[in-house]
Amino acid sequence: MDLRNLDQILARLKKAVIEEAKRNPEFEAALLGALTGLNPSPKTKTVSDKSASPVEKPRRKSRRSPALFDPVQSIKNGEAFLREQLSGLNLEQLRDMIAEYGMDAGRRVIRWTKSERVVNYIVEISILRVTKGRTFLDT
Repeated sequence: MDLRNLDQILARLKKAVIEEAKRNPEFEAALLGALTGLNPSPKTKTVSDKSASPVEKPRRKSRRSPALFDPVQSIKNGEAFLREQLSGLNLEQLRDMIAEYGMDAGRRVIRWTKSERVVNYIVEISILRVTKGRTFLDT
């Protein structure tokens, strides 16, 4: 590269950058951010380009009530203790517990209609969660 051509090359580069900044507002924001040292907002939205930034939907609030207690903590006091606590709850409260603690990934237990069956499932999952990894600790 010859130094005599450097002025022409830089002039063409300057012209191309200015033209692109005029056409593309995101490029303009990134360029200004790079030159001023400020972080440009990545969510720049223009009137002509509606897909410039994704619109975030507000999170939907949970429809279920919070669980009354943590069954995994209760199972540490014994299976009979947990069964006694669960027997005093109605079906909706049991479903709230399952939903809050992520015990039903397949969404099948929520459909069950017998409280006894749901209680047995909660006890089973709680025991599995408490004993998870214990095989490697016992030597």
